[in-house]
Amino acid sequence: MLRFRGFNIMIFTLDHAPPHVHAFNADSQVSFWLNGPGGPVSLRAKYGLKLKDQRALIAFLNDNLDILLKRWNEVHGKR
Repeated sequence: MLRFRGFNIMIFTLDHAPPHVHAFNADSQVSFWLNGPGGPVSLRAKYGLKLKDQRALIAFLNDNLDILLKRWNEVHGKR
């Protein structure tokens, strides 16, 4: 799990392809497609997410895309 500006960012172990992550805090739930290996990350679904938080999360995820994809492949196997 990663943390960024109060959001928990997770890859669920019993989840489905294609690679994506879930982020949540007390007010929001959101998921993003990783679109790797070259990105960019894109919004998959959201509930209660402010636009400024969406932009910040996308920038953070894009900056960490290689790490996230590596972890996705460790958890789910390369697909």
